[in-house]
Amino acid sequence: MVLEVATINIKPGTQREFEEAFVDVADLLVAADGCYDVQLQRCTEVVDRYAVLIHWESVEHHNRFREKEGRISGAPSPISAFYSEPAVGHHFELVLNTPG
Repeated sequence: MVLEVATINIKPGTQREFEEAFVDVADLLVAADGCYDVQLQRCTEVVDRYAVLIHWESVEHHNRFREKEGRISGAPSPISAFYSEPAVGHHFELVLNTPG
């Protein structure tokens, strides 16, 4: 399993609309093959910054989803209109997990 972490900075004053639009994106993601869960977290220090956390079975599952969605819609993500700059994302694999 891999964790995709994306940082999204949005245009000031669009938080409510962005969060509402993200619900539809999250529904698409969790329906995708290999997607386990999706979280949207708001930064406490920078109100226009969010972290998106998505657990995928593999990077390949994420890539297949992106390819499929690109072929179907042919359009940018429904949330990209809110971005103040391009989102930055990376995939991570678990190294240590300490219960507590």
